Amino acid sequence: MAKNVAVVGVTGVVGQEMLNCLEKRNFPVGGIKVLASSRSAGKTVTFKGKDLTIGEATTASFAGVDIVLLAVEADQAREFAPADFPPTVGALAESLGFDTAALVAEVNGDIIRREQFAGRALRDGDVVELVRFVGGG
Repeated sequence: MAKNVAVVGVTGVVGQEMLNCLEKRNFPVGGIKVLASSRSAGKTVTFKGKDLTIGEATTASFAGVDIVLLAVEADQAREFAPADFPPTVGALAESLGFDTAALVAEVNGDIIRREQFAGRALRDGDVVELVRFVGGG
């Protein structure tokens, strides 16, 4: 299912790599918004062979967007994050539609037990890895 994606900080190295990964991995992009600071607004970047005009990132920029990729500093990211952004491992897993019964979570290298998901707060700079298990036979 195609997703509408916004990439914020698209003129930086990380933002460019995000675009490259979306393209190389053939991610199902339905629509894409490329966003940056007001200094970069109006410039263009290329995605899948098409020139896209960079818009200025504002809170209104995310209307109709399913996935937001942020390649900006933490203080800027907080400006754009929704007030109900998942603050715990459990809320993050739920927001991604994961069945926590088949999930292992690691935060900053520490395994988080399933019964701790709801209480394990996430903070700026945390490195989170969620691994889903799929059974087979």
